[in-house]
Amino acid sequence: MRTRLLNTGTLLIAALLVIALSGSVFAAPTSRKATIGTAQLKNGSVTLAKISPAARRTLRHPVGPRGATGARGATGAKGAKGSTGARGATGARGATGGAGPQGPAGSARAYGFVSSTGAVVAARSSKITVTNLAGAGAYCVAPAAGSGITPAATMPTVTPDVTDGTGTFHIAQVVSAQDPACAATTGWVIFTSTFNGTTFVNSDNAFSILIP
Repeated sequence: MRTRLLNTGTLLIAALLVIALSGSVFAAPTSRKATIGTAQLKNGSVTLAKISPAARRTLRHPVGPRGATGARGATGAKGAKGSTGARGATGARGATGGAGPQGPAGSARAYGFVSSTGAVVAARSSKITVTNLAGAGAYCVAPAAGSGITPAATMPTVTPDVTDGTGTFHIAQVVSAQDPACAATTGWVIFTSTFNGTTFVNSDNAFSILIP
């Protein structure tokens, strides 16, 4: 008789729990009129340990099929620009490039370097001859024969040398007035001078000449 009462009580509790999950509970037949509904059950009061194995089995069902993949969400807003990273290390030096092609020939038809003594420096000159004129710092520069250069139709460029000559401050000039020993059809008269502290005076100084 005692065992029967225990089994009946267990079944009664399981039935109450199943009915409570469906939303309402009716009181078991008893002489009292009290009833137990969802209002009387506190949240979390019915734990898994309080549910009988038989009641648990009634709550178990096979896993349903996997639902379809939802639509892709909208692209989010662009994030803020990150800060500039640290500067990287300097790379290794590259190999030296090959020599470039030779440039075109210059346009000068004749050129030269004349020392303070009036001598033409051959290693730095081409197609000119020089004659010392009377007086200091006077020279007649002429194009070499066969150069095709006409002095009367061409004006050279002259530049004084700083070290080879008298004093420190030198100038070199092409003189328009011709010397009897250096006619316009023959060559150009070049005067070189040095500043003596007061004025420029003719002196023997080196110079370079370029004939375009």
